[in-house]
Amino acid sequence: DNEIRIGRIIVIVLTSIGIKLKVQFLYFGSKLPKNFLSSARAEESQNRELWLSEVTYLIDPSTVIGPVIVWLQDTSEPSD
Repeated sequence: DNEIRIGRIIVIVLTSIGIKLKVQFLYFGSKLPKNFLSSARAEESQNRELWLSEVTYLIDPSTVIGPVIVWLQDTSEPSD
């Protein structure tokens, strides 16, 4: 899967095959799993809203491109 994904790093894990990052992926409304997708959520994704998955994944640190600023809807946008 070569798609660029946005995720939240939860913890750095040392496994038997090396260091991994435990992450939760964030989804745009249009990319939500079908059982969560609704027209309202798809419309909200047009405003660049993201949805946090409760599922965690272990990924290789070398696949991380860089940081992204994400904030909760009911809080002020962070300053640079």
